Amino acid sequence: MAAKCPTKFTNNEHFMNFVREAQELFADTRSCKLRSRCREPFIVKQLRQNLRSTTNETDRRRLQSLIWAKRLSFLRACAASSALGKVRAVGVIARSKKLLPIISMILSEAAGNISNAVSTDIEEQLKEVQFEYEHKWGCHNEQLQGELANILGAIDGTGVDVSLNHITEARRAIKKSDKLDRYGVSVKAISMLATSSPCAVCTFLSDMMAWQESLRSLVVHGRLYAKASGAVLATKTRALLPLPSLLKVADTMLCKMTQPVIDEMFPEVASVFVGAQPHTQTLDIMHGLQAVIEKGLDSHGQAAIAQMDIKRFYDSIQMVRIYRYLRSRGVDAGLTACLLRSQVCPQVALSFSSGSVTLSNRTIGVLTGTRTAGLLGRVPVEDVIQKRHPIWEQLCFKTDTQALALATYVDNLFSTGRSVVDAVTILQDCELHLAHHWELSIGADSKMFMAARGAPPADPQSAAWAHMYGATFTALGHTLADDGSIRPCMSSTLGAMWRAFYGNLGKRMHHGTLQDKLKLLNRAVLPVASYRMPRWPYQHTAARRLDQTQNKMLATALRVKMQAHETPDAYARRRNRIVSETAAASGKWSDLWKSRVTSWSEHLNRDRNSKSWAAKTLHYHDKEWLHQQRVLNAVGQYGSILASRTGTRASAGVVHKRWHDGVHIASEA
Repeated sequence: MAAKCPTKFTNNEHFMNFVREAQELFADTRSCKLRSRCREPFIVKQLRQNLRSTTNETDRRRLQSLIWAKRLSFLRACAASSALGKVRAVGVIARSKKLLPIISMILSEAAGNISNAVSTDIEEQLKEVQFEYEHKWGCHNEQLQGELANILGAIDGTGVDVSLNHITEARRAIKKSDKLDRYGVSVKAISMLATSSPCAVCTFLSDMMAWQESLRSLVVHGRLYAKASGAVLATKTRALLPLPSLLKVADTMLCKMTQPVIDEMFPEVASVFVGAQPHTQTLDIMHGLQAVIEKGLDSHGQAAIAQMDIKRFYDSIQMVRIYRYLRSRGVDAGLTACLLRSQVCPQVALSFSSGSVTLSNRTIGVLTGTRTAGLLGRVPVEDVIQKRHPIWEQLCFKTDTQALALATYVDNLFSTGRSVVDAVTILQDCELHLAHHWELSIGADSKMFMAARGAPPADPQSAAWAHMYGATFTALGHTLADDGSIRPCMSSTLGAMWRAFYGNLGKRMHHGTLQDKLKLLNRAVLPVASYRMPRWPYQHTAARRLDQTQNKMLATALRVKMQAHETPDAYARRRNRIVSETAAASGKWSDLWKSRVTSWSEHLNRDRNSKSWAAKTLHYHDKEWLHQQRVLNAVGQYGSILASRTGTRASAGVVHKRWHDGVHIASEA
């Protein structure tokens, strides 16, 4: 490969042609149809030979029917084998589908169609999609196009130096590096070529990222999906943009170069938690919000939480503003130039059904799903945080030593306060500055708040701001309740578990072994609950409910058949005995809940996790504090320092299990 490699590649096409030629040295060049024919069983191949030599029409039809029946049986066996293979290879058969294929579309008058008409015509749908995405991505925004053209012209040729180490690290970070893109090139092949001819490949990649014309010749072939079933608006579609291999390598290298710059630019703020970063998880936020409600209930209802989402976050980021901001903060000119070009120069082709539209001259938005897009998305949010956190700290919920002002998880923003007004005011201030400095808007249907039960009613301004408020608060897959109960969250979780169960343990798993079924159950169904378990205080009643669900699913999956001599009662007892023994051998889900709660408690008590909101609220108004309140309120003949009222609640009703009590029960059980 090194002997045939040119000393310099003239353009992208020259480079990819050579990579494709190099791949043919070790790749299987047979067509998919030919490889499929080679995998067919011997009987089908023999019948095909007989079909070629037969001239009688009746015999031909008979052989064709026989071939089809044998081939169909073979394909079904392959499907069942593939399902078992996925299970044995640490996978699942079916995933929850949040994106669906586009069948019909609701047309808009703005695109030159009849308003609110439902169309299945592909030409009308393509026209609607092109109008929507050209408007969303600013393809006809003359002002931004002029600004962008001036900047790109001034920085053309400015780039970064690429070394073999950069390419090697990028290949290690990219999953499925041997997958071919639309150009027939893989990341693995690029890395192998760079190893054999480092000078030529590194020079080519440096030049490609330094010149806008090189990047404009690349096309990102994306797929368009609907966010809901049935007829959808073009605004309710989502584009998935898998990068070609060249852009994957460039994107990963730029991300590794930019990461330390962004981390240094935005130092940590004690009152703000920035999620979606290494060593963070959604539980850091959601358990913290639950703790705020729990502690607020024991503070006479003086606690509230609120949330909002940035509307079309990655599709609304203006790279011109990001570029100017980074340059004003002293970031290297070559690095910022490459970041700008990599996001706005490549063309995007959106395809669905049997049509496709190509969009160029994008001025708004970044390539969603890329590593650099996730990194650059931190800039607007964390810039506002650095400027406004002193104001928010005066309004937020505070423990004895900590303040919980704002938490972010990509485009999801959460706030806390001693009242609804305080929590909402923080988000309103954040919304105002995101709009003023970065032209980012908030989704009107994402605004929500919840106060601890017993708190005063929400004021009219906060109620008008919110799209939804009430006794539950749903965010990041969790459901919180204003009385501290886990019942709403557990009910929705069990429903999701049953959907995952029937989506995976269907007909294709009927002939699977017991071990395969247990693996799939623990891999596709159990994670739905285990994701939420650490936040739930352990309690015996809910644990029995969880074990009952496990037993029902096992009874369905095991398919224990009734024997001829058995009575219904005897069959039910035998089936229940088998199910109970299987559940005990594979591990009861309630036991997993115990271990998840105790391990999460240990995790929060470690010093390195002290920045988590869940850790900051862990020892505020804890068991000892509640005991002191009982002592203070232990009056009269029915008073008790162990079981009397705490006098800390503003509302009557059941006192649901507190977090520290759940940890105590789980550790002792």
